[in-house]
Amino acid sequence: MPDIHHQLMIRSTLSEAFQAASTPAGLRVWWSRDAKGEPGAGATYQLDFGPAVQWRAVVTRYIPDAEFELRLTEADPDWVGSRVGVRLTPAGGVIRLDFHHE
Repeated sequence: MPDIHHQLMIRSTLSEAFQAASTPAGLRVWWSRDAKGEPGAGATYQLDFGPAVQWRAVVTRYIPDAEFELRLTEADPDWVGSRVGVRLTPAGGVIRLDFHHE
C-alpha cells in the first residue's frame, strides 16, 4: 500500500484537535463506527468499521496535544503493520494537522 500524507489547517485548540485524533470518542466521529481503548503509549484500541471489519491497533506514539499514532495489529492483510497518525502544530492562529498512513 502506498503511503498517504495529508496536511490540513484547522481552526481548533490543540487540545480539541488532539482529542478528536486520539480518543475513542473522537475517532468515532471521523474514522470508525466505534472505537474502544484508553489513550496512552502501548495501549490497545479496538476499531469497529462494521460487522465484518473488527480491527485492533497499538498506540505507538502518544505526546499529548502534539502527536498520536496507531500501528494496526489485526486488520485487512494490506493494513497489518501500517501506521496511522497525526502531528499537530500551532500555525498562526490555526492548527496544522499532518496526517499519515504509512
